[in-house]
Amino acid sequence: MQTIVVSLKSQWDWFVTKSGGFVIFAQNRESKHSLSPKKISELQSIGQNKPIERQIEILSQTTGIDSTFPQSTKEAIQELTLVRNLGIHDRWEVDEIYLNRSTNAANWGLGEFRTVSVDEVELWERCTLTIVRNVAFPLAFRYGSAPSYPE
Repeated sequence: MQTIVVSLKSQWDWFVTKSGGFVIFAQNRESKHSLSPKKISELQSIGQNKPIERQIEILSQTTGIDSTFPQSTKEAIQELTLVRNLGIHDRWEVDEIYLNRSTNAANWGLGEFRTVSVDEVELWERCTLTIVRNVAFPLAFRYGSAPSYPE
């Protein structure tokens, strides 16, 4: 199960990084909507150490697309990220950061190994796919006249 958690977050990171590159490419083709150096920098680093909610905010602010999500989706994605970070950085051992930020912290104690249930993985997968769908389609429609993206 833990491998699935890491894979889900990794797929999101790949998607949002490629989306940032695509937005730079497409916006540069629209002379009336050129990007500022600050926006280009944000998009170039969009996949690096930012919460998913912030990544979506950057894409929304830059492109004008509406990417709002229910609070339950945001909480599920935050939990996915926190659990993934436990796996990558703490060998699945619950730390203070997790306990301070997780809405699920009451179920875990400091130093316990954070296991993952099938229900959690299914929820995180649904939420991740919902976010990808709700970002990808508006981007595709927004930049439908852009030339083929070379990457």
